[in-house]
Amino acid sequence: CAPKGLRWALAGRSEKKLKDLAAAVEAKSGQGNDDQVKVEWVIADCSSSDQMHALASRTVVILSLAGPYALLGERVVEACVAEHTHFADITGEVYWVAAMKERYGEFAARAGVCICSFCGYDCIPVELSIHECAHALAADDRLQKVECVSSFTGTGGMPHGTLMTMLDMFTLSQSVLIARGLWGFLASSERMHAVRSVLRSALPFSWSRATGTFTVPHVMFSITTPVVHASAWRAGFGGLRFVDRQRVPGIRGLDTSVWTLFGLVPIVLTLTLIALTALPLLALSLALSLSSSVYKAIERALLRYSYPGDETAVVTVLTTATAASGAVVSAEFECAGDPGIWCTAKLAAETAMHMATRPQTLPKGFVTPSAMGQALVAHLRAARLVSMRTPA
Repeated sequence: CAPKGLRWALAGRSEKKLKDLAAAVEAKSGQGNDDQVKVEWVIADCSSSDQMHALASRTVVILSLAGPYALLGERVVEACVAEHTHFADITGEVYWVAAMKERYGEFAARAGVCICSFCGYDCIPVELSIHECAHALAADDRLQKVECVSSFTGTGGMPHGTLMTMLDMFTLSQSVLIARGLWGFLASSERMHAVRSVLRSALPFSWSRATGTFTVPHVMFSITTPVVHASAWRAGFGGLRFVDRQRVPGIRGLDTSVWTLFGLVPIVLTLTLIALTALPLLALSLALSLSSSVYKAIERALLRYSYPGDETAVVTVLTTATAASGAVVSAEFECAGDPGIWCTAKLAAETAMHMATRPQTLPKGFVTPSAMGQALVAHLRAARLVSMRTPA
């Protein structure tokens, strides 16, 4: 819920969808609450530069939720920089952020504008958990090694924009563009460290001491790895030995059982299934690269896909970090809601709310959420949407 005195509005290109969404939000806010929220809305199409400038000129922060960002995001960023308006998004398209920073980074910094990407499940739980571990160390100490293990209960799914981004990744030309963008996102001194972290995170299975289970690659490790290395470098502990894993989805509890060899049996079964689908996936990649009709057919099918999310799900990230002094610290991040919809929506909305209420204190230029440091951590805790525990 927005603090009193702070105005906010929905923006989009469809008047009907805006009205329906506003009515749904108003109805939900009125349940058990005498002070029902009145939701404002604004017609604004992110494909129109004029409309984006008009929108940015009348607000403090724009939270952009429309992807794929490589297709729909640049006009919003350009308008925010030009109109001195702060910006947040939920992209996982690291290569796109690298391109935007190259084009607008210097202008944003000079204008005092904060452009903060990766404000969803992709990165906030991992990034802020690592920040908490670093914050718990003595002033003259620094992190050297970090393991993050994610898990979630409930169901999961992805929004349409994420699926379209993944579809693009299956094409050979887009894969090359993504690889080049990832390379450009990082400082030169961090690139090989990030490559090694990617290889560690991509292992089919590995043992986690922190959870006492076998783990698999975190579905978002290709996004979290460059983001974590970039933010660690900015925070003064570059060269981090990072690994991003997750417990086997759907078998929480069974992965600690001796009967499943602590999760190894379902992992082997899953890897066998992946191996059996490798050739069909390669054929799909070639078809998408060579035939626009195949791409358009899948795109049309995805337009009919809808996943409402699971508000009862819970996302947990356990982070264990080792410092140069040998000290070991840990942090646990927990957020209600499934990763792709509810958790991401809550994290993004509260990050934007934090930016709107403290616009003069925000870091300048292109940043990631950890650049807002303890202020953002405190805001998320105060909002009671996430819990973060850092044992003494």
